[in-house]
Amino acid sequence: MSFVVVGGGASKWSQVLIDTDKDMLAFGFTNLKELSLASKPGELITHDGDSGILKGIPLGVFGTELMTKGKTYPPVWGYADSGEMGWTAISKVIQGSDDSCGVAGVFNNAAVGQVMGYAGGNAHSAFRFQHINIPADSIITSANIRFISKSNRAVQTVNMIIKAEASDSPLTYGAAEDFTLRTYRSIYVYYTMDVSWAAGSPYYSVDITSIIRDLYATYGPYIDGNIAIEIINNGTVATNYQVAESFESEPLAAAVLAIYYGVG
Repeated sequence: MSFVVVGGGASKWSQVLIDTDKDMLAFGFTNLKELSLASKPGELITHDGDSGILKGIPLGVFGTELMTKGKTYPPVWGYADSGEMGWTAISKVIQGSDDSCGVAGVFNNAAVGQVMGYAGGNAHSAFRFQHINIPADSIITSANIRFISKSNRAVQTVNMIIKAEASDSPLTYGAAEDFTLRTYRSIYVYYTMDVSWAAGSPYYSVDITSIIRDLYATYGPYIDGNIAIEIINNGTVATNYQVAESFESEPLAAAVLAIYYGVG
């Protein structure tokens, strides 16, 4: 078994032997199972060239080297294919027009923040995630979206619906496009936020496995594919809202989609 190291846009293809009996890297000392338990959901796994071991890296870090399983499609990372651990497809908003915000009927794909809830009117957010790779015969086990809070706000009860665009190749968002008029799949999930947000801290959506499974069953397998997700207000009133970083406000803190899967 081997991994392939892919670094910062330029390919650094190098075989790394795995001791499949012990689940150990031949060149390091980090046990993959222990690493799995120590890592937080949605973290990237990178090879530390100085120490020669694997470690978890927060998703806000840009340009880290990703561990990629051989004969699949970057940027996929994971652990040894032991049957006990799976793989994760990570996709981050990578350009300004790939996230958009609509508040009180005014839409802007260059907003300096993604508002969710009710801020003087219904507040909706949309995200387009690119370069997704989930091979054939995959089983989606879980999925979520990670946000980074833009500001400190006390507990807000924010009720939303998360749904996905009905397209095998969704387009980026127009400057003032009302993305709520796009065609969406019938599968959706309810999302209620009722916690305080601290500026710079990560927050995760509810599980959206059913949405991703539906997309995969309809349009998969994904080879360098795109997925567009919309989060719309669902009856939130008064001044209840939270604001996540957008690509324009902080590119490294833009939304991230993580899809966890195993290969059958």
